[in-house]
Amino acid sequence: MEAAGRLLERARDERKPAVLEAMTYRFRGHSVADAGTAYRTQEEIEEWKEERDPITLFAKKLLERGVLGSQEQVDEVREKARERVGKAVELAEESDEPPVETLARHVYGDGDSAEQFARMAPGSPFGERELVLRGEELGR
Repeated sequence: MEAAGRLLERARDERKPAVLEAMTYRFRGHSVADAGTAYRTQEEIEEWKEERDPITLFAKKLLERGVLGSQEQVDEVREKARERVGKAVELAEESDEPPVETLARHVYGDGDSAEQFARMAPGSPFGERELVLRGEELGR
């Protein structure tokens, strides 16, 4: 988070590009046709889940620091999260498709969003090109 903050500040203040590399690990394969076990063992996958998964590590820290008192509380938090995500997916699947021209709205949630998008607008002082998808120009 600290590194991302530094790079974001640099991008906004100095208008310089940057790359942030995040090392990740997939617990599943690339697709339905790929179980992900042809090139790694199930033991490797389980080891990563137990020893390096950030959610599991965070739960362990919460237990160690007494923020959560038991594994049952961790399980309860996970179940509530699953329910919440499930409801969000259900709502999304039942909703109408949003208009294409709204694609770039609400991408950022901070107070600088309007200013950031204004800098990217066609004709901006930095010369960015218009956002085009499927041959359609996207408005704001």
